Amino acid sequence: MNTIVTTITTQINSILQNITTDMLIKDPYWITYSLPYAPTSQNNFISAGVNAYIYLTGKKVPPPFNPPPIPLINLTNTKDVQFILGDYIINSGIYAAYK
Repeated sequence: MNTIVTTITTQINSILQNITTDMLIKDPYWITYSLPYAPTSQNNFISAGVNAYIYLTGKKVPPPFNPPPIPLINLTNTKDVQFILGDYIINSGIYAAYK
């Protein structure tokens, strides 16, 4: 199991080093994303968080508020993919448009 985790971690790190983290939505709005912490694994479970916010061209400043913590759900199912999306990205877009 440790060999699999190490291999996956190495491959993910290699991919993440070359990934574009800023993407134009529609001028002047951009979205940027990053991993707020390194992916973790436990038994048959891998957890990876993504932090993203919207900003205006030339003003890449995160909003003055943080995303709320999102709880993990149903850790007992071994054949499940969970994707949880909070309202932080939408709120950051509204904040960027307001500024």
